[in-house]
Amino acid sequence: MQNDTPAPMRILDLQWREAAGGHEFESTIEISRPDGSKSIVREYWREIDLGDSYMTVRHAVRDAAPAQTFFIYGRKGEVQGDFRTDRTEMLTLQTDGSVRRTEQTVKTWLKGDAMRAKIAAWYRDGTEAGLTADEIFRLIWSLENPAN
Repeated sequence: MQNDTPAPMRILDLQWREAAGGHEFESTIEISRPDGSKSIVREYWREIDLGDSYMTVRHAVRDAAPAQTFFIYGRKGEVQGDFRTDRTEMLTLQTDGSVRRTEQTVKTWLKGDAMRAKIAAWYRDGTEAGLTADEIFRLIWSLENPAN
């Protein structure tokens, strides 16, 4: 069964790069709101696996709102089934120049890494075939829904 639901977003630009110990990407995405208006989101992500821990940097801006920057450090925890219990510390750079620190225990879905690797492969294969990032996204979106 094909997924006939229109994609809720359009990728205007996407750059995916392998980086030492991980990957990084930059994107510009147009999101359709329920009222028909559009929102533009620009993001930069860098994820680095350090073995028993990891770091993520995310910088994002939506429309004319102030940009947000997050630094996440996670220590990998106990594995149970498809999940791992990690202890994370997140630093959020606030627009007023202050820093908010949040510590928490989170469930990390282990299959997410495999999914990211698969999507990265689709992106590489698609760009080598001359497709744009949005064309690749629309092809993935239109694939058969495994839940059906």
